[in-house]
Amino acid sequence: MLVGMASKRTLLELLSRDDLLAAVDLFSVEVPDRRGKDGIVDALVASRKVSLAQALADFPRDRLKDLCRSLGLDDAGREKTALIDRLTGASAAAATPGGSASTTTAAGNGAAAAQSRTNGKQATAAPPTGKLTREQLEGYLWAAGWW
Repeated sequence: MLVGMASKRTLLELLSRDDLLAAVDLFSVEVPDRRGKDGIVDALVASRKVSLAQALADFPRDRLKDLCRSLGLDDAGREKTALIDRLTGASAAAATPGGSASTTTAAGNGAAAAQSRTNGKQATAAPPTGKLTREQLEGYLWAAGWW
């Protein structure tokens, strides 16, 4: 099953400066200049302690639906957790007939990262050969849980 997933940067760029500053404060991220949105986004993307799911948890459902639509993701449903899962790629798991779950997550410019879940552990397939773009790398890191 192919599930779209936005990169961390793409999602953060959709947020308002005030929303970004709330995330900076929530995760205690050092930002050189709080006036410029680009610098705030850069600091949040670079930080390993930022959890988008946690940052989005306080957003109203309608705002989460707007973000889903802006990213071309399905905005159906009433549950905030389902919307947050779509935005962060956490809902990428889909059951397969073999009894295990496997997913393919679209990253950045359409490259795919494959994951499989066996015995409660998550394994990420090796990326294709060649040099990765930043969006592809972010997609693989997201798929591996490095967010």
